[in-house]
Amino acid sequence: TEPEGDAAVWEFFLNEREEILKLKWIESQKAGQDIGYEKAIQIWMQHHRRSWVKDHPPLLPPQS
Repeated sequence: TEPEGDAAVWEFFLNEREEILKLKWIESQKAGQDIGYEKAIQIWMQHHRRSWVKDHPPLLPPQS
């Protein structure tokens, strides 16, 4: 892949990770204890990821 494409994928990953961490904090507050990263990922995948990816597609450079 091109360096620009790698940077776009990395930025997408970091943005998604940030959303998972926000979700982890919110769900941990609701539960009154740390739910853990794995549980947060499960919740994210089951309830939020599809719509988030639709609204935040990775910005890949045009193919030449």
